[in-house]
Amino acid sequence: MKIYIAGPITGCEGYEEKFRDAEEKLSSGGHSVMNPARLGSWPEFGWEDYMRVTLEMLAVCDAVLLLPGWEGSRGARLEKKSAQKRGKKVFYSPGDVPGKEAAE
Repeated sequence: MKIYIAGPITGCEGYEEKFRDAEEKLSSGGHSVMNPARLGSWPEFGWEDYMRVTLEMLAVCDAVLLLPGWEGSRGARLEKKSAQKRGKKVFYSPGDVPGKEAAE
């Protein structure tokens, strides 16, 4: 399954490690992962620019994993809403995601 990771990034110290840990857990289960924390940061690009990119990343995935604290993130809330609108699966913990064989 192709899974997008959503969670707080803006103003969240240590977000890279949280996203990386989730990516490793999902990958070890045989999934392909879109991790927006890998995009990097450039001052020329604003929040709206990043959201356009991340929503396209989400569009090609089968599911979204919402990391703890997602409720306080405007971007993660928008990503969840987009996923639900597109009929994608929504998970709240890497442990909730079935292994690749079970997901197929």
